[in-house]
Amino acid sequence: MPNNSGTPQSSDLPALTADYPILLSDDDPNIIIMVKMMLEQLGLSVMGALDSRDALLICQAVPVSLVISDIMKPVMNGFDFLERLRNDPATNHLAFMFLSANCQEVQRHGIQAGADAYMCKPFSRPNLQSMVQDLLLNRAVWQVPATFNPDIAASVTDTRLTNAAGPWNGTVWTTRRMRS
Repeated sequence: MPNNSGTPQSSDLPALTADYPILLSDDDPNIIIMVKMMLEQLGLSVMGALDSRDALLICQAVPVSLVISDIMKPVMNGFDFLERLRNDPATNHLAFMFLSANCQEVQRHGIQAGADAYMCKPFSRPNLQSMVQDLLLNRAVWQVPATFNPDIAASVTDTRLTNAAGPWNGTVWTTRRMRS
């Protein structure tokens, strides 16, 4: 775990993300699968959400360490998602990274909107892994007490994804839609 100064080291990240997983939010399940596999190669725990609405609920229900989000998504775009996270005292401490093919938009507005980092698609595995490790090591999330809303946590379920190659043995978290 963290060294005597309380600062986590790279070797601590698998254990830390076991309690505070990384959340990927992208409407393309293949991107979630690919990024999840790349980060799991480092021993990191990763969850996925196919839209920002589910990702927002998950952030309120599960203590996550880092959110990686695309910008262009149906229902709620990445900028609106980030704004909601930053305006909520329970989630405003989360490290946030945009991962988007819309490079001009993310370069122009991503950091201004409150993102800690961004990476453009296509990207390389070593660059992604390095940026994620840096974000996790430099973020104060580890000093924030794990809080979550048990009512929302009860609505979080897992959904199995399939792709052209067949079923995927990973999990993408979704929320049961509440009727109003």
